[in-house]
Amino acid sequence: LPLSVMPSLAGADLALALAAIPSTRNTPLAVITSLGLDDPQLKVLPPSVSIIRKTSAFGDDLTKALQQAFLL
Repeated sequence: LPLSVMPSLAGADLALALAAIPSTRNTPLAVITSLGLDDPQLKVLPPSVSIIRKTSAFGDDLTKALQQAFLL
């Protein structure tokens, strides 16, 4: 997807939409966030969407996301 700025659309909202569209439903998705895992915006994401935190766990989260997408 081309990069664009959508200030009124959060990454979690975009991930939810892409996970619901039949043509992108099986596309591996990840959200990079500074939100905590207990944040309500992240709790609604389907399990297929990887969450990569901008914390000291970034490397571990990225590795897990790549493994989940069968890229590693």
